[in-house]
Parts: sequence; structure tokens; C-alpha cells
Amino acid sequence: IMADDLGYVDVGFNGSVDIPTPNIDRIAQNGVKFTNGYTPYPVCSPSRAGFMTGRYQQRFGYERNVQYRPNDPDMGLPQTEKMIPEVLNQLGYRSGIIGKWHLGREPHSPLEYGFDLDLPHWWGPGPKSSYLAPWGYANPDFKEGEPGEHIEDRMAKEAVAWLKNRDPSKPFFMNYWQFSVHAP
Repeated sequence: IMADDLGYVDVGFNGSVDIPTPNIDRIAQNGVKFTNGYTPYPVCSPSRAGFMTGRYQQRFGYERNVQYRPNDPDMGLPQTEKMIPEVLNQLGYRSGIIGKWHLGREPHSPLEYGFDLDLPHWWGPGPKSSYLAPWGYANPDFKEGEPGEHIEDRMAKEAVAWLKNRDPSKPFFMNYWQFSVHAP
């Protein structure tokens, strides 16, 4: 689970009193809490590239957010880089991504990097017309929700549905990349 622009003290278990985060606090209390993890870059796309490849993104020239150049095939994570799902797929894992991608448009869609499921490459919250990416990759099988449906609620429903409907005999890797706190 990745939340864009979530600060260290933006959650209750790290001292936030402004925003209650009881469910996140419960996960921290009952699960694993990483106390010395750092983002490899201060903006979203390069930090995602570093996270998903396990490499410092500067080593492969990924040092800024993806630019809007629809006809430029180099606007995205270099296809020479291996991502976590590509490695896990070799071990029999099923991999799904739900939410924000921000690592490039086709031919840089999540399905090109080992994900079996992409629901979908949402660009961000807003009116119904912006549910799907205004540019770049969007899953053609995804059906838009009801007008006024909050993107975070929809993503949570999709994540739970994927977990419930997957083959329980196979291990899985899910990327759940929210838009909040970044937006809205």
C-alpha cells in the first residue's frame, strides 16, 4: 500500500493528532512496522520506479515525473528494468495493481511489467470522466462507477474483490497505490 505524499507524522501511530488513522494504527500495532524506510526521491514517479525495481532510479536515468508526451515511447520506466512482479511471476505468484501507476503510458503499462491485473491506471479523482486516464494506459475492461463515487472507495472495493476471487492455492502480490493524501 502506497499513499502519495503521506508524511511520517501524518498517521496516529507516529504521533499525528490532527487526522485520526485508527485502521492504519491497528495495522502498525498488529503487523510489521518499518521504522527506517525512506523514499528514494521526493516526487511520485521516480520514487515508484525505485520501489518497484529495488534500485536507485538515478542508476537508470529515471529522475523526474513522467512527462505528457503521448507519442514518445521513452516516457516511462525503461523496459530494460525488471520489476517485483516479473520476478515473483517466475515463482508462481499472481500480481495485481489497483490504483495509480504513474510509470508511463503504453508501452509502459503495468501488464508489460509482469502484472496479471491492472484495475485501472486511474489518473486521479474528479468528475466521472476523469476516472480513467485522460492520457496513457487505462484498462479497457474497467467499468466506471456511479457519479459521485469516491475513487478511494472504488479502489478498496476492487482490491477486496480481487483478493476474494483469486486462486487461493497461488501466492499473490498486490500493489494498492492510493491517490490520497496526494489528492483529493
